[in-house]
Amino acid sequence: MAEPLRQHPPRETAAELAELYGRLSRWPDVEAENLVAADAADRLLVDAVLAALAEEKDAPRIVVFGERYGAMALGLAAALRTPDEDEAGPAGRQSAGPHGPGGGPVLVVTDSQVHRSAVFQNAAREGLAELVAFEDLDGLAAALSGDPFLAVGAVPRAHAVADEWADAVARLPGCRALVLAGMVKHLSPGLNTALAESFEDVAGSRARQKARLVWCTGPRPGLPQLSFEERTVHTLDRGLRLTAVGVPGAFGASRIDPGTRVLLPLLREELASSTPPRIVDLGCGNGTVSAYAKLVDPEVSVTATDVSHAAIRSTRLTAAANGVEVKTMADDALSSWLDASEDFIVLNPPFHLGNTVTEDIAVKLFEAAARVLRPGGTLLAVWNQPLAYSGRLRRIVGPTERIGGNRKFQVTRSIKA
Repeated sequence: MAEPLRQHPPRETAAELAELYGRLSRWPDVEAENLVAADAADRLLVDAVLAALAEEKDAPRIVVFGERYGAMALGLAAALRTPDEDEAGPAGRQSAGPHGPGGGPVLVVTDSQVHRSAVFQNAAREGLAELVAFEDLDGLAAALSGDPFLAVGAVPRAHAVADEWADAVARLPGCRALVLAGMVKHLSPGLNTALAESFEDVAGSRARQKARLVWCTGPRPGLPQLSFEERTVHTLDRGLRLTAVGVPGAFGASRIDPGTRVLLPLLREELASSTPPRIVDLGCGNGTVSAYAKLVDPEVSVTATDVSHAAIRSTRLTAAANGVEVKTMADDALSSWLDASEDFIVLNPPFHLGNTVTEDIAVKLFEAAARVLRPGGTLLAVWNQPLAYSGRLRRIVGPTERIGGNRKFQVTRSIKA
């Protein structure tokens, strides 16, 4: 499937898509006047895919990678559904069946639990919920069942993520092409090089509104088996050895960041002085904190949670590599937890959203911890000295004291008031 000669759908379809994009919400993600739910790259991808499929009687299944708010998945689902489905309305779409887009639901593979929630909410409002289904990367083969499919998506920040996507779809029977969209400033020759490992032909499209597509066709036969896991053995306090495992898209890969290294021995002291029955590793990343807690105190029950499904995968692999058992749950800021249900939460909060440095995420997690902690419960947190979170922690959680740190990081203990 080559790049189409035109990049615009029929005028009527374009008008309907414009209205759809205008109705999309970013919720439960951050919303602001300068933040949009559909950007130029999303629109270019949908237009180009519709142009490429315009002459086909039976469209292939669609797999959407890296969806954020539904612009790609819902735009394609809405444009490719049959007239019968339009007339039936939401009540008549209990199953996409053989007449849905490409013979079934549009499959969405996206990392962030916030983005999954946003896509689901937008799909429900648009009456398209039955035409969209969520899937994990390792579940695509079963979900597609050998059907012809077209994989599309947003260019990820890390080339390793795109490499893993390309490798996964190129191995599946029925792969027609992989088409990724991104703003020109975020594209680089390194991306094409990574994609060329799995596809014979990789080419960029013409730019439109500072967005461009990368078309990948000709899945390479006989691809060697690859592992995208990264493993590093770390020596920590008192000589404890811990293996950290990272997968593409997980923050920090298999590294242990400096703040966590400051936190770990103080966590050991906390567990030794007053062992709680269960601790929650909020924003677990690659699972270092969770595995460490189990290694120093095998009796404690650990639940690790993160908004990133890649982080959850990494945490499971890290736990297995260290021979410990950790419960995991993909979740947005403890939204699945009951109020006043936990006694001990550990947190190393992020301080950026995408490329933007912000305190909003940390404050959101402080508020989540305060809601979930029982009165007298403990929040153990580490953060960069310049962020000066002590005042916020006192207001949001309760009495807060510094229990350790160095010139760059502080570790605080907050007690739920």
